[in-house]
Amino acid sequence: MTQHQGLAGTDFQAAYLAVQRLAAVAKARPAEVTPESVDALAGLLATAPHARQTQARFLYRDAAAVLLDLCRGAPDPDLAARAYGAVQTALA
Repeated sequence: MTQHQGLAGTDFQAAYLAVQRLAAVAKARPAEVTPESVDALAGLLATAPHARQTQARFLYRDAAAVLLDLCRGAPDPDLAARAYGAVQTALA
């Protein structure tokens, strides 16, 4: 199973659990987060496929928090820059 499995689908619960899984990895072992996972989080924020869900704000808040954690704590500067770019795009 990939780190970001569940983010691209239409299932809200799968997306939420995938974000929580990535949050745990980003906090405990940020070096293990892949660029594909950052791209998946960026895509989730950019397309907002679950915007009509009642609890969507928590999903998107937590996805943005993972990206911000990576901006601050990723040991790979390229991954941190990718996460920062994703946050900037989401805020634009």
